[in-house]
Amino acid sequence: MKKVAIGLPVYNGANYLAAAIDSILAQSYGDFDFLISDNASTDCTEEICRSYAQRGQLQHDGPDDRQSIFQMGCA
Repeated sequence: MKKVAIGLPVYNGANYLAAAIDSILAQSYGDFDFLISDNASTDCTEEICRSYAQRGQLQHDGPDDRQSIFQMGCA
């Protein structure tokens, strides 16, 4: 099977974001790139993404103003 890319745009999605991330990370197919685009959320969306980054499950690759991009590359 080929590597796939999964994109998750989010704006003020804190109520559902952790469940969505956990669902992606729990997939049995592991050869994927996972990108989360936080579109200037005003809730705790960025903090949730950063908590996954601190655990090594996501990497923060975006600017710290208005929009943040988090990514995970799996092999």
